[in-house]
Amino acid sequence: MNLPIPSKNILVAPLNWGLGHATRCIPIIKALGENGFTPIIASDGVALAMLRKEFPHLQALELPSYEIEYAKNGANFKWKMLKNTPKMIEAILVEKKW
Repeated sequence: MNLPIPSKNILVAPLNWGLGHATRCIPIIKALGENGFTPIIASDGVALAMLRKEFPHLQALELPSYEIEYAKNGANFKWKMLKNTPKMIEAILVEKKW
């Protein structure tokens, strides 16, 4: 006997570190909806704007921004990420309160 699967909310929260994270979530969000789940979108900036446009019928939440700055060349990537660490920690703490 096949019982119906109860609908469950699934939070999909791609980082706004370029549109790659958000666009790769599109097929995941579609598959969740097709399989009886209720996706909830959470992000910020252009990633959230793009997902809201793609899925206007879904609940969308705005997360605090990590405000990551990338190095202009690969050699400085580690140092730039280290410099971003305080902003990232602050955003994580805000997320936890939220």
